[in-house]
Amino acid sequence: YSVCGGLAGGQTGTFTLTKAPANTAAYLGVSLTQGIQLAFGGTLVPSGAEPIGPFFTDASGQAQFTYPGGLPFSLVTQWAIVDAGAASGVSLSNALRLNFLP
Repeated sequence: YSVCGGLAGGQTGTFTLTKAPANTAAYLGVSLTQGIQLAFGGTLVPSGAEPIGPFFTDASGQAQFTYPGGLPFSLVTQWAIVDAGAASGVSLSNALRLNFLP
């Protein structure tokens, strides 16, 4: 999972999930704070994450969207992906702290 581009005023960041199962649902968990919680056989980093989605991966296992910057705050983000191959049925991406700038 990566974010490319800018998150400052007048800029746009591109959020990209890769290497996920093809044609499945994925939810972006967002929180203002970081916490460590064991979940789905992995580590959930956003504390009290609010899910956004669903987004759907394409045939190559990628999901992507853009979001404008411009508000001064930070978010901790991480994807949860519906994954029939995972023991819990869900896999987690890496987590990112995103700093939006005015």
